[in-house]
Amino acid sequence: MPATREAWDGITKSTGCAQATKECAELYRRGDTKGYDLRKRSLPLACYMCTFDVSHGSDPKKPKAAGRWRSQKAARLNGLIMHDFDKLSKKGIDPAELYSALPNHWFDVNTCPHAVLLAHVTPSGDGLRLVTIANPDLDIEQNQQMILGYIKAIDPVKFAALEADGSCINADRGSFVVGSENILYINERIFDYDNPRFDEKFGNKYRTGHVSGTAGEGRVESVAESYPTAYHGVEYSKILDAWFEEAGGEPQSGDRHKTMLRLVSDLRYICDNSVGFIRSVIMQREFVKNWVKADGAGKELDDIITSATSKELWWGTPKRLKAALDRVGVQLEVQRRADGFTEEQERQAFVNFWKRLEPLMTEPYLSACQIVNDANKLAAVFVSGTMYCTLMTRCFYEHYDGKLTRLNPTTFVIGTPASGKSFAVRLDDSIMAAMRGADAPGRKAEREYKRKQKERASSSKAQKGDPLQPPTEVIRYLPSKTSNSIFFRRAENAKETIDGDIFRLHLYMFDSELDSAVGAQKSDWAGKHDLELKAFHNESSGVDYANLDSVNDLIPIYWNQVITGTPVSLHKKFTLRNINDGFCTRVAIVKMWPDKYRMMERGSRTVNHETEVTLKEWGYRFDSMRGELKIDKLVDHVYNICANFAEEAGSRNDDVLDLLRKRAAYYAVWFTIPRIYGRQWDRYRETGEVTIDDSDLQFATVIYEAVIFWQDYYFGRMLSDSWQNAENEIQPRSNKSKNALAFTNLPKVFDENTVMNVLNINLVAARTQISRWKQAGYIKVVEDSRPKSYEKIVDHIMI
Repeated sequence: MPATREAWDGITKSTGCAQATKECAELYRRGDTKGYDLRKRSLPLACYMCTFDVSHGSDPKKPKAAGRWRSQKAARLNGLIMHDFDKLSKKGIDPAELYSALPNHWFDVNTCPHAVLLAHVTPSGDGLRLVTIANPDLDIEQNQQMILGYIKAIDPVKFAALEADGSCINADRGSFVVGSENILYINERIFDYDNPRFDEKFGNKYRTGHVSGTAGEGRVESVAESYPTAYHGVEYSKILDAWFEEAGGEPQSGDRHKTMLRLVSDLRYICDNSVGFIRSVIMQREFVKNWVKADGAGKELDDIITSATSKELWWGTPKRLKAALDRVGVQLEVQRRADGFTEEQERQAFVNFWKRLEPLMTEPYLSACQIVNDANKLAAVFVSGTMYCTLMTRCFYEHYDGKLTRLNPTTFVIGTPASGKSFAVRLDDSIMAAMRGADAPGRKAEREYKRKQKERASSSKAQKGDPLQPPTEVIRYLPSKTSNSIFFRRAENAKETIDGDIFRLHLYMFDSELDSAVGAQKSDWAGKHDLELKAFHNESSGVDYANLDSVNDLIPIYWNQVITGTPVSLHKKFTLRNINDGFCTRVAIVKMWPDKYRMMERGSRTVNHETEVTLKEWGYRFDSMRGELKIDKLVDHVYNICANFAEEAGSRNDDVLDLLRKRAAYYAVWFTIPRIYGRQWDRYRETGEVTIDDSDLQFATVIYEAVIFWQDYYFGRMLSDSWQNAENEIQPRSNKSKNALAFTNLPKVFDENTVMNVLNINLVAARTQISRWKQAGYIKVVEDSRPKSYEKIVDHIMI
């Protein structure tokens, strides 16, 4: 493989390479197999999946050289995988057609874990070759089968007969380089990509010849053998023994599924959250082997492992696993994000959420997500979801606490400067046009009122007329620079009478710069933080001021927000001093993927007119909704998720997770509601009814986990530190009296002699002490006891 793009271009754009490629295709087309093979060998050869150490090659007489001789023993795997799909015409497929079917996100190195780095038509003109990034948990053949499976899933009918070239499982497999006209795509990363972990895991298997198959050099031996057998020096089999001791033994009939789910959920913390790794460990148990044997291919077990590993890893070690590790002498120092997130952890978070969201995308989110790349579609869902929920202000539902609940989201989008946060502005311009249009009469009336006030100030005649009455029209769209007096006036006016009842409407605030909004707190936004807190549950607030402009009343707060900002501005908003006021659990926060060192497409307009119209239409549609939303199935599902996370937090003794899980449930419901009604809009308008299917519940699950993940990402460490600081600063003084300590040592039932002996006092003092305890309610007389006895009502006296 050429080391640079310049060298690559020099080869592929050369006249000789281009001519040879064309002649190869022509010979293949004519059926001249011998001529084709001979001409093909004149093309340059590249090895994509490995580099070569210094060696003699296959002949000891050859001079030693690095990268000159192709030798399996000298091959160093680099973490790239080659895929050949040959003789496509016999399967009714054109190479360009197969290439065009590949999803767009496969070509994004920053977000796709199996990104395509090279795609070209083979010299025959009848095949497609791909080079992709490897999944480091799978060997070469398994990676090839994975990509083959993904492609078949794109069109199960069209690509049903597609096969992979078996000879490509050789790490040192060469590939003929084609002319530039045959190259469909190439990414610069292919020239310097290297993942040492891949070679550490699988390289020795290839180099030592533990392969069999095509040309004597086929598939690697069982991958399970390639996984580590010990954790921190202790065999996994011993850890399993200890785990089952903690769990009360191996599962009995009826408990197997539940026990295995718990085991797998724990093992993922010490098995790299890898499906293959976990399977290799638990297959050491005899009852698991018998289970798999009875189940045929072990589908139930694989489903359990896949389900567990699809969830985000939380910080810390599960309590049950930690106890098992303690049993076998593995001591772990558990800290919450002590060293912060690595770039790879962040990348995997973006990839994970998008891979789970992608198959669930429907309107109205489908249109909202068209203006961002795949990595940031979660941010687009959060932002547009908040806007859609705000427009559904006349709607409510019954939460699992039995209360009728409104839709009250607040979303913060955090990214570095020029990271693309402006997508939120575009969404606001389109979706919230419905609210701004409804505000227009109120804005006009307010301008007229101010004009007349100015006229009165300069006209003595006008001052003698009736007092001007401030307008009461509804204005709900607020800038961040809104005074408290105006805010309360807007809140007081924002109401409608629906079916005879007064219905409060949500105010809405959008700001593209969190730093500006935080700065406004010193003046225009002064005193609004308590309103942010109260808005989540629509609690009442108000003032009683002497000035004539004050709205003296208690007003329920209905106020949703969308704000974008930088990490610096976020840390001005949330500090160790205020992190425990509860706002961090009331906000849906999400990070933008930092698209570094890349230029945006020149002259492109991200949002086309059709998308803008669609977004506005959805805004007006949701603004027309009113009444109770019948979503009991969704609410029940979210209740169960929250219960599962309560168990997860308890098993790991994680107080932060236990805090965050509770309010994330609201967002899982709120952001799923637009999806439910959006995909069934016509049916809802005709019948007023909708159904909730499994895809809605899956969507809610992703939202729930995403809300917790990003809250934990930004606030988890701060919460832990604040609690630790409080413990260090507040040290309670232990000041128990001698009698209190002695009382603890008394038996449950005692008499005077016992008190004399335990307190080392005489009879008079003992009787006096007993009388005091009796009056204080610490003890009671045991009826008909001889000698007279007393029974403790409490076990301890606190002072």
